[in-house]
Amino acid sequence: MIDTDISPIQDTALEELQSPRTMLTVAPQRKTALHNNPFFLLGASQRDTRQRIVELADEKSLLLDHDVCQMARSDLTTPRRRLSAEMAWLPGVARERIKRLLESLLEVPKSIAMQTDLPPLAHANLMAAACELESASFLEQEFIQHLKEISYLTERIVVEDVMGMINEARRGAGLPEVRNADHVEEEISNRKLHFLHVIKRALNEFPTASLIEIISNAVAAVTRNGAQHAPALIEQLVDSYEIECQDFLNKESETVRTLIQTIDKIAERGEGAIEPLVAQLERVARKWSKVVRPIQQIAVSRGMGHAMTRGIAYDMRELAIRMFNEHDQLAPAQQITRFLTELFSDVDGMSELFKKDAEVLARSENDRKSFNESASQSEQAIHYSAKVGRIFGRRLSIAAGKIEWKGKQYALNEITGVRWDSDNLPANDIRPRIYYVGFSDEESEVFLVLRKRGIYADFVNALWTGVGPRMLNNFLDALKQGKEIRFGDILIKDEGVVLTRRKLVMKDEAMFLPWRKVITWKANGFYYIASEDDKRINEGLSYRDMLNVRILDCALSMAQDVAGLKRLSELLS
Repeated sequence: MIDTDISPIQDTALEELQSPRTMLTVAPQRKTALHNNPFFLLGASQRDTRQRIVELADEKSLLLDHDVCQMARSDLTTPRRRLSAEMAWLPGVARERIKRLLESLLEVPKSIAMQTDLPPLAHANLMAAACELESASFLEQEFIQHLKEISYLTERIVVEDVMGMINEARRGAGLPEVRNADHVEEEISNRKLHFLHVIKRALNEFPTASLIEIISNAVAAVTRNGAQHAPALIEQLVDSYEIECQDFLNKESETVRTLIQTIDKIAERGEGAIEPLVAQLERVARKWSKVVRPIQQIAVSRGMGHAMTRGIAYDMRELAIRMFNEHDQLAPAQQITRFLTELFSDVDGMSELFKKDAEVLARSENDRKSFNESASQSEQAIHYSAKVGRIFGRRLSIAAGKIEWKGKQYALNEITGVRWDSDNLPANDIRPRIYYVGFSDEESEVFLVLRKRGIYADFVNALWTGVGPRMLNNFLDALKQGKEIRFGDILIKDEGVVLTRRKLVMKDEAMFLPWRKVITWKANGFYYIASEDDKRINEGLSYRDMLNVRILDCALSMAQDVAGLKRLSELLS
């Protein structure tokens, strides 16, 4: 019934499953159960006497198979076997109306649903016959309505009513009445099994996706999305459907576990690495939800829950929690929580959990937005201006979110690189110091040489206030997404740094150090990063000549104050 050939990393969209599947193995049937009924075969009325039935059997033997006619005669003249034929016929319906109903059944089978004032059992038998005749021509919505009508009719079948109608006809025929209500109840159960068999046969005519939609929509309608009990026929249909789906559910649950394990394994590489796997996890979850929804709703209507679905939902929720708490990956956590809320909110006891998870993640997202907005507002609020140069002073200013220098303007929110430092004269050197400041965007770079300490200090302060928080946030966010950032011969990763072990004879060796094994210091205008175990393994970065060393310095200084930090991106939270 359900295509379950799905690998751990590649899945087939449910909408692509178009070939019909078999819910129950049954042989094809040209006639309906009504047309195989002994009453129909012999043309007998429910009030015909035993003698009349014998005569009809003899007459029909001239046209039909003799053995078939004699078997029909025996069925109608043997009280216990007759009860099965009566229950499968149209008890409580007059002979003339039966004739008209059978004509309508053959001419326009679907019109049977419009009949009124029929006893529930007789009407259900007619509806089942219409289903047998028109199973290949039903549209989805038509079949849903047909299924609902049969299920409601079966709920209205009352043992005493059926028994009264059968005995009334038997009295008219001079035949023994039914005395044991248990026999009638047993035959009603047999009729319901027949209806279930017919419905399954008709469902087999639909493609898998349509079959699932029909069952899901029918269950949602009759249970009001799990709020009330379903008719017994619908419950039996879904129980059978669940058995048929079991292989699919087992394989898909294994797919979910495999994806979760893979995401956990590579999460440290950043959001970019796990993004396609989270997207695939969502596709599998959506397919699971679509297939399991009628099962889940029936379980809810019974005051229970579907344990396998609950387990799958919990596993995915715990993954979202780990992504946020352990890896500081907000976007994947939000994506998982979003589709869990959409697909599994009706799973018992989980709606409130998903809601709280979403609220926590939303607050975190708002905090980050507020930080970025605050940084943007800082860029706009800064105001600094000075003349640079003794004779032909040029205006250097920061105002309205822009730097102005030599008649050109540079937007603060487009600055991608900064650097500054002074020359490295000894403290007791009487020579005047020179100060250097640089900044760049995607198109150009500006490098200033300043001789007044006041202008240098004030401009650097304004520059850092205007761009520093945003650039630091972008730097950490890039690491969190799995990007690697190079500073000269140093490669910065979220979880550590790659330095070069220099060798005199042999080839230099790249050496990865986690942050807990890294030490830093500053000397002579350089920022040094080294191995804690061997300080000879180090690299120096020039504050004056290399962009964004100040950003790296700031991030690592902050990291030193966070005990147990494993990734720099943890500073974001």
